[in-house]
Amino acid sequence: MNSITPLQGKTINRQAQETNFIIASTILMIIVAGVFVFLQNNTDQLVLITPLLATCLASFWFSRKGKYTVAGWTMIYGVALQFILSTIIFTELVYSSVIGSLIIIGSISLSIFPRKSLWQGLIVSITTAVLVAIIDSTGSINRPPPPTSNLIFRITLIVLYVYFAVRQFPTFALRTKIILGIVVTSGISLIISSTFIFFRSNTIAENLSKDLGESEKQNIKNSLIAISEKNSAEINNQLESISTDINQLASYRSEIEKKASILNSDLYWDARTNLIQLSGGQYSSLPSDSASVFIPSTVLLTDAIIADLNTTARIDVNAYGVLKKYSSAIAVYYLTTSGITTYYPNIGIANVVPADFDITTQNFFTVATPENNPEKIYRWTNPYQDPAGNGLVVTVSSPVYINNRFTGVMAADLKLKEIGNAIDNIQVGTTGYSILIDKKSHIIHMPAQAYEMLSMRPEILASGEETKASILGKGPIPFQIAISKAMSGETNISKVIINNIDTYVVYSPIKNIGYSLVTLVPVSELNIAEERSRERKNIETSSTLTYSAIILATLFLVAILTSLGVGNVISAPIKELTQTSEQIAAGDLNVRAVYETDDELGRLANAFNNMTEQIKDLLAGLEQRVADRSAELVIALEKNQRRASQFEAISKAVESISSTRKIEELLPAITNVISEQFGFYHVGIFLVNENQEFAILSASNSAGGKRMLERKHKLKIGVLGIVGSVASTKKPLIALDTGANATYFNNPDLPETRSEMALPLLATTEIIGVLDIQSRTSNAFGLEDIEVLNTLASQVSIAIVNARLYEQTERTLKEADALSTEAIHRGWSRYTNSQKIFGVRHSTTKTTILHEKISPSELNNSITNSPLKADATESRMTIPIKLRGEVIGVLTIQSITERKWTDDELEMASSIVERAAITLENARLLFDSQKRADKERIIGEITSKIGSFISKDNILQSTAAEIGRILPGSEVVVQFRKNENSNE
Repeated sequence: MNSITPLQGKTINRQAQETNFIIASTILMIIVAGVFVFLQNNTDQLVLITPLLATCLASFWFSRKGKYTVAGWTMIYGVALQFILSTIIFTELVYSSVIGSLIIIGSISLSIFPRKSLWQGLIVSITTAVLVAIIDSTGSINRPPPPTSNLIFRITLIVLYVYFAVRQFPTFALRTKIILGIVVTSGISLIISSTFIFFRSNTIAENLSKDLGESEKQNIKNSLIAISEKNSAEINNQLESISTDINQLASYRSEIEKKASILNSDLYWDARTNLIQLSGGQYSSLPSDSASVFIPSTVLLTDAIIADLNTTARIDVNAYGVLKKYSSAIAVYYLTTSGITTYYPNIGIANVVPADFDITTQNFFTVATPENNPEKIYRWTNPYQDPAGNGLVVTVSSPVYINNRFTGVMAADLKLKEIGNAIDNIQVGTTGYSILIDKKSHIIHMPAQAYEMLSMRPEILASGEETKASILGKGPIPFQIAISKAMSGETNISKVIINNIDTYVVYSPIKNIGYSLVTLVPVSELNIAEERSRERKNIETSSTLTYSAIILATLFLVAILTSLGVGNVISAPIKELTQTSEQIAAGDLNVRAVYETDDELGRLANAFNNMTEQIKDLLAGLEQRVADRSAELVIALEKNQRRASQFEAISKAVESISSTRKIEELLPAITNVISEQFGFYHVGIFLVNENQEFAILSASNSAGGKRMLERKHKLKIGVLGIVGSVASTKKPLIALDTGANATYFNNPDLPETRSEMALPLLATTEIIGVLDIQSRTSNAFGLEDIEVLNTLASQVSIAIVNARLYEQTERTLKEADALSTEAIHRGWSRYTNSQKIFGVRHSTTKTTILHEKISPSELNNSITNSPLKADATESRMTIPIKLRGEVIGVLTIQSITERKWTDDELEMASSIVERAAITLENARLLFDSQKRADKERIIGEITSKIGSFISKDNILQSTAAEIGRILPGSEVVVQFRKNENSNE
């Protein structure tokens, strides 16, 4: 049975983790893409996702069985199949398929396969890329472009597998990293350069195609505008011609009026004999007459009217000439201001209209009156439904002036159906059509497909009713904008989307009547050249993509082969150097790296050999250095232990000192604690007297020190000994060899001293004493001891200052308590004497104010005389009333029954008495304050009254009177003192 080494087990574990991670991530991404495709109803794209999903599931099954290499190959074949199928179905995918096959298959190989099998996966990736390029170049050019979701899925998948490859990079050997670095760098350079070349060429082709398309589009637009202007001009010329003829006919009527006297001598037609009166009272011409005459029943037939009708009959030939000239003309008629109509052809108009019909109120008359037409030119009416059944008509009216007097209107009716037929015959494209609107966007003529496009129905009008249907506000916003421009009389072309179809909207005005001709034609029917150019561009682009992909795959293969050779050259010496370092690490310091070149690797080998020599030298002297260092560490450890013990002793000393507050107890405690904790046989504390002249020994722990205390030992400051010197300089001082130190004073009470240290006791910057420490050991103190014990001296100084402050505070509090007690005693004495109130007695029947003190016997008698006998030992409670320790009264409570007071009752009564005492004190203080205020007020009033006088007699009299008033029952005398030096 073959055993697996730890390294092999680690490799297998890594392979399993990476395989499962890649397969799970890919399956999750495919599921997300499938859900997106399903929600977008693009189920035809599932054919691209299904193969990859199936291979991923199979790979997962192999991975669960431990066949990780098989799982990797299954994934690779699934990816290759997906790229091949998508290239067969769609166009414009060759570039992403080539890059995707190289990256994704390569990433799977790097992440899953053993290092020795990497080249197999790379060969499959390159083969797939070349195969995809060949399939795209030989595929049908009619393949549809891929949906955007497909490209997003590819890009996301490529980015995901790049991440998989990057995760594996730290685990690669140096040779593999070098190869991958060269391959990736070369691949990125190739992709960027080929992408730039492709898109640059595609941009140039697109710009050229766009320029060609724009030129073609501009030619189409110019052609459409020219056609629209031509059709508009034709309609405008026809309308302008008929309006000119009507205008000339009006002028002719004016001219023949000037010759009426001559013409009427030879009558062409006589109204006197040819007019007949109908039953309604109106007059009509004969049916055989050329014109149909109508005189309303409201008009009286006079000779002047008959003469005017006879003159008007002279226009018969001209009127019929107009009707014959224009097929769209329905009628020509002359209307007078009196309401008389001469109508061509003769339709018996008097039988059509009401007998009293007033023609002067109609729009075709009023539009030309001086009020509405001061320019005296022809006018067009709005389209209206013809009462004679000719459909939608429009009337051109021209005013008739005779000798600058408005006499009537010459008019002609035109069928708009004739103009509409002409508009329907306009052919633009295959399905293009035209619309005629007036300046208010009312529909003059519109074909059925336009009504369908705008979701409208043709308007149904009553007889004589004007059209009201408008296309303003109908259709998409761009179409409405174009209609607004057409209404303003512009000539232009717009491109709008109508019912999801790109449509040209061309408009030009019919200036004579104020109408606009709007033509709509689909863009696709006119952009044939542009479509052909786009098809050629797509073919060239597909071919370029194919060749670019083949070149990219070939160059990538060359980059891989090149990187293999370069990687071997670079990694071989590094591998040898690695083996040498492993031998040295194993303990063989005699091995050396052999590398003869002078490049970086050669210098690295030399440096490595030098380092090995230094390691040998270092190891040779390492034992001695370790021994020396160990000795130093032992000494340092001893010092640290001593320092730690000193600080621990200081802590205990400070803790002991802080528990004592009285100075006479504190100082001996300090000396004893320091001696016990530090092991010094003598510790003394000297305090400086008030005039800073002597340092007086105040406490000591040793026998000799106590003898010195008995004789009140003191030292002159700055004159004698270590203590005097420290008290003067305020700096610590050590005498290590006391016999040789000049400042040492040979003390017979301490003959065993061999080392001495004195530390100043300071309160801020003022010297308050000296801590004297003496040892039986020579050289017992060092500079470090000064630092440590100086900390202790600072704590001793603080303790002494605190003790003094405590004693001072205690004395002050006692004095304050005494003064407060005395003040309370005097105040209550004055208060009770002045108020004559000594207490209150309360019984079950009444409450009595006591104005005299009650003797104990009286109090006992009053209790005895109560209805019930009381036990004075149990049923009586006496509580002193205290205020700040001073008794100002007493509360006596006597139970009327035989009972014993409980502790709760006693506590409650005591609490009430305490609060009552405070309240009584506040009342007394308020009384005193009011009394002082009354005094000040009276003094102020008297002073003010006296100050109002200026005479001495008045002042004296007023002073005596006021004093007598405030001190009733007294005699007041004011007398001046006689000057002894004066004779007066």
